[in-house]
Amino acid sequence: MRNKSIMIYLLLSMMCIAQNAWSQSADKCNIAVKDSIDNSTFAISTVNGDDLLKSATISPANTLYGRLNGLTVLQNGGYGGTGETDPKMYIRGMGTLNDNSMLVLVDGLERPLSSLVTEEIESVSVLKDAASLALYGLRGANGVLLVKTKRGEIGRSKINVSYHHTFTTPFRMPKFANAATYAEAVNEGRTNEGLSALYNEQEINAYRSGKYPTLFPDVNWVKETLRDVGARDQVNLTASGGNEKVRYFALINFAADRGLIKNANMNDGYTSQLTNSTMNVRTNLDMRLTSTTQMSVNLMGKLREMNRPGAVTDANLMYSLYNLPANAYPVKTDNGTWGGGAQGLYPLNPVSQSSSTGYAMAHARGLYADMELVQNLDVLTKGLKARFRIGFDAFSESWDSRSKQYLYEATSVKLDPSGVPGTPIYTQYGKDMTELSFSTQLGGQSRHSNLQFGLDYEKNFSQGYLSTFLLYKQDKQVEIGQFNTFMHQDIVAGVHYTLANRYFFDLSMSASGTSRLPKDQRWGFFPAVSVAWNITNESFMRDISWVNQLKLRASYGLTGNDRITPNLNRYYFQGGSGFVFGNDYNKSIGGLMEGPLASRYVTYEKTSKLNVGLDTRLFNLLTLNIDAFYDQTYDIMVSTQGVASGMLGSINSYEPDGKVTNYGLEIGAKIDGTAKDFVYSVAGQLSFVRNKITNMNESYLPYDYLKSTGRPIGQVFGMEAIGFFKDQADIDKSPKQTFSTVYPGDLKYKDQNKDGKIDAFDAVAMGHNGYCPEIYYSASVDIEYKGIGLSALFQGTANQSIVLNTPGLYSPLIRNGTVSEHYLANCWRPNDSNNANALYPRLTTTESANNYRSNSAFIADASYLKLRMLEVYYKLPKMLVSKCRMSDLKLFVRGMNLFSIDNIKVTDPEFISAAYPTLRSYNLGFNLTF
Repeated sequence: MRNKSIMIYLLLSMMCIAQNAWSQSADKCNIAVKDSIDNSTFAISTVNGDDLLKSATISPANTLYGRLNGLTVLQNGGYGGTGETDPKMYIRGMGTLNDNSMLVLVDGLERPLSSLVTEEIESVSVLKDAASLALYGLRGANGVLLVKTKRGEIGRSKINVSYHHTFTTPFRMPKFANAATYAEAVNEGRTNEGLSALYNEQEINAYRSGKYPTLFPDVNWVKETLRDVGARDQVNLTASGGNEKVRYFALINFAADRGLIKNANMNDGYTSQLTNSTMNVRTNLDMRLTSTTQMSVNLMGKLREMNRPGAVTDANLMYSLYNLPANAYPVKTDNGTWGGGAQGLYPLNPVSQSSSTGYAMAHARGLYADMELVQNLDVLTKGLKARFRIGFDAFSESWDSRSKQYLYEATSVKLDPSGVPGTPIYTQYGKDMTELSFSTQLGGQSRHSNLQFGLDYEKNFSQGYLSTFLLYKQDKQVEIGQFNTFMHQDIVAGVHYTLANRYFFDLSMSASGTSRLPKDQRWGFFPAVSVAWNITNESFMRDISWVNQLKLRASYGLTGNDRITPNLNRYYFQGGSGFVFGNDYNKSIGGLMEGPLASRYVTYEKTSKLNVGLDTRLFNLLTLNIDAFYDQTYDIMVSTQGVASGMLGSINSYEPDGKVTNYGLEIGAKIDGTAKDFVYSVAGQLSFVRNKITNMNESYLPYDYLKSTGRPIGQVFGMEAIGFFKDQADIDKSPKQTFSTVYPGDLKYKDQNKDGKIDAFDAVAMGHNGYCPEIYYSASVDIEYKGIGLSALFQGTANQSIVLNTPGLYSPLIRNGTVSEHYLANCWRPNDSNNANALYPRLTTTESANNYRSNSAFIADASYLKLRMLEVYYKLPKMLVSKCRMSDLKLFVRGMNLFSIDNIKVTDPEFISAAYPTLRSYNLGFNLTF
C-alpha cells in the first residue's frame, strides 16, 4: 500500500484494540473464539476434541469430515507420511483462480495440522467471515482453521491411557481381466480396427486352462502384490492437573502403521513393507510467576520413521497394478528367476519391485516451541495487560536408501498344433545383486520463527463492556529450495463493545505486509465491522419462554491473499531446449530461453466479504445456526495471453485482472437432551457454495459456450456424446470427424455449432466443477444408555463432477495396458445387436483421440453418501472401576469408511486414480482414566 505510513499511524492511534475472552493458548487475533456465543458477532463453527476422538485415524485432518459447517473435507489416496494422506480442505469452497489454501493456526501460530495427534486437541474452529478474517490480513481470504491444544486445569492430577488396534483394508479396488479374457479383449480391439488377431485359440485356451502357469501365465497382480489387511497400533498417555501457581498438560503418543505390501519380508535383516512409526511428545505449562505476571510455555516434539521398498514408491507400485496385464509374464519363471518383459514393453514386475530392490527409510523430526509472557498493568490503568510471545519451529527429513538390482527374464514360447508348448526361449535383464548400495538425501527442511507483542484492555461500564487489543506480529518461514523464504508482518487491532447485553459491536483491522510481493506493493490495510443483536434479552421476549436464544448477526469487510506465483515482476531466463552446433549436428544438453515478460503491476488478491447469520435455541432442545454469505475476490493475477496478441513472440506476463464471486448458505441444526439415564444428540449440517469467474483475461473464443468466464472454477468441459457409431454407413452420413479415424463403436458427438464437422469447437460445459462439491452435508447421532453408547457420522456431497480417465480402469489396452472387468461389462461390443446398455466405446489397442478425450461418457456424477464413522462403546460402572482406583474405563469398537452410496461403484468416488487406495478401518481399543 502506497500510504503505508498513514495507515499504520491510524492503527497505532487507536487505543489497544479488542478481544473478548482471549484464550491463553490462542493467538490474540482469535477474537472469534468466545467463551460464550451470546456476545459473539462472528461466523464461526467449532468442534470439541472429544468428538474427534471417535474417529480412528492417525492424522487429525481425517477426523474433520462433516464436523465443521463451512469446512469441506475431501479424502485423498496414497500412503502418505503416516499411513494415510491428509485430505483436501476448503473453507466456503473456492474463491480464487490461484491458491485456495486456508491458514492453519495451532495455538495461534501457523503450524501444519499434521504436526499434531488428535489426543492433544482441545477444539478446532473455522473462521469464515470478514470480521474474524480481516485480523489475518494478507493470509485471511481463504479462511482460517484454529486448533487449540489441551491445557492443565487446577485440581488433582488426571492420567489417561488409551490404546487401540486397527485393521485396515482397501475401501474399493477395481478388478482386472484374467489372462484369457485379456487376450480375447486384445483380439477384439484389433479386429475393431481391421487388424489381425494377436492371440490364437490355442494360446487363449492355454491361458484359460492354467496348465502352463509360467509359460502362459494368469497372474492376479493385485492379489500377488498386496495383502488384504494392514494394521495399526496407537498408544496414548496424557497427564494434566495443577494448582494456582502451575498448571500442566503432558502427552506421549506412539502410532505405528503397517501397509498392504504382501511380500515385504522375503529378505533377512530388513523389510520392504510400507511402514510408519511416529512419536509425539508435548508439554503445555501455565505458570504464575508473580501476582501480576503469568507465563505459558508450549513444547512439542515429533519423531517419525518411514519405510518403503528401495526402488519403488507406493504411487509407482499402484501404477503397475493398474497397467500390467495378467498374461504379461509370471511372477517367477521355471528357473526361479523373477518374471519380466522386454524393457519398455510392460511395467516392471510389481512383486519383485516391492520385495527385492532393498528398502528406503526416512527419518523426520520436528520441534515446535513457543513461550508467552502476560503482565498485568493495573498499576497503570485497571484492565490493561501487556503480552510478549516468541516461537520457533524446525523440521527436517532425510532419506537413507539401501537398494539393489535383481535379475529378471522374459519368456517366449510357441505351441505345436496339438497345443503343447515347445522349448522356451529366455531373455535375461537386470543384474543379480546381493549387496545393498547406500545413498542419502535431504527430503525436506524448514524453519519458522515468530515474534509477537501487544496490549489488551477491558473495562466494564454500567450498561456496557469494552474489550480492546493492539498486536504486532512478525514471522519468517524458510523452506528448502529457491523462492521459499517468506516474511510476514502484521499490526492487528480490534474493538469489541457490548451494550446492555443486547447489542454487540466489533471493529477489526490489520495492516499486513509480506515479502512475497514487490516492495511498493507489500502492505495492505484490511478493515471489517460486525454487529449482533441478542433479541432474547429484549423486554418483549421475557414472556416467550420457549425461545432460549435468538440472535442476529451481520459483518462486512476486506481480507487478502498473498499466495501468488513469486517474482512475477522480474524478467528472467529459464531452461530451454538444446541447440545444434557444428557440422555433425550434435545437440547440446540444454540452453536458455526467455521467461515470461515482467508484470507491470503485481499485487495481492483482495476479497470483500458480506455475511448475515442467525443463532437460535428453541424449547431448550433445538439449536439452529444459519449463515448466508457473498464474497467478491478481485486483483487476481492472471495471464495476459487472452488480451495480448500472439505476434508478440514471448511468454505473456500476468496482470491483476481476475475476478471471482463466491456465495452460499450454511445451515446447522442440533437436537440434544437427557431423559433419566438416556442421553441423546442428533445433529446435521448443510452447506451450499457456488462461485463464478467474472474475469480471467480469457482468450477470444468464437462461441460463448466454450468460455470459462461466467462459470464456476474448475467447470468440466467435454464433448456431448449422443451414442455410438453403428456401422460405416452411420459414419459416412455423420459430420466430418477431425480428432482421429473413427470406427463402429466409437463415440458419436453432437455438432454444437452446426458447421458439419466435429472438432474442439464442439466442447460444452457439462455437469459441475471437478474440484470442490457445491453441496456438502453431514448427519450425526450420539446416544447413550447406562454406559452403553453408539455414535455414527454420515457425510455426503452433491453437485460435483469427475473425469474418468484412470488407465486400465477407464482407458484400457492402450500401450499394452490391461483392462478392467468393469469396462468389459459396459463397453460397446460388435456382437451386440443394439448395445443398449453400453456406457463406453469399443475396445481398441491403439490411441483413439476421438474416444479418450473429455466427453460426457467419461464424465460422472461424483456425489456420494458415506458412513464415515461408527462407534459402539461401553463405559464400565463407576462403582466397579473405582475399586481398581480408576475413575473411568471405556471399551470401544470403531469403524471408518464403512460404506458408500454413489454412482461410481468400482472405486472410491472421492479419489479415482491409479494410486494407493483409500482405506476402510476397524478399530478395537480402550480408554482408561485415573
